[in-house]
Amino acid sequence: MTERPTPPVPLLVAGGGAVGALARWAVGALVPAPDGGLPWATLLVNVVGALLLGWLVARRPTAAVRAALGTGALGAFTTYSAFAVDTVELAADRPVVALLYVALTLVVGLAAARAGLVAGGRRSDGAGA
Repeated sequence: MTERPTPPVPLLVAGGGAVGALARWAVGALVPAPDGGLPWATLLVNVVGALLLGWLVARRPTAAVRAALGTGALGAFTTYSAFAVDTVELAADRPVVALLYVALTLVVGLAAARAGLVAGGRRSDGAGA
């Protein structure tokens, strides 16, 4: 039996990106944007994305899978730019809320990435599986 050829990496990234962008849009539509409060949708996608990327990396996928799911889908799903803009806007009127948002994003995001790595099979001491 012959192997099917893998699509070119740009197509894998684009396809994954389309799925991730639609998922990001759906979360934004389901989680309303607050007036002056924490941007929960952005926080949610960034934390979930960190968890899933940690899991994916720990599984040591093929280059094609990593391009489609890691760079494409999760790259489009998560959003540093929205995090940055949300933080600047919050800081203008509610600096304490902005600091809370930054702290939550970093601490919970890092914990989620570590949890994803562990769940994916990487040892908790940071060594490979």
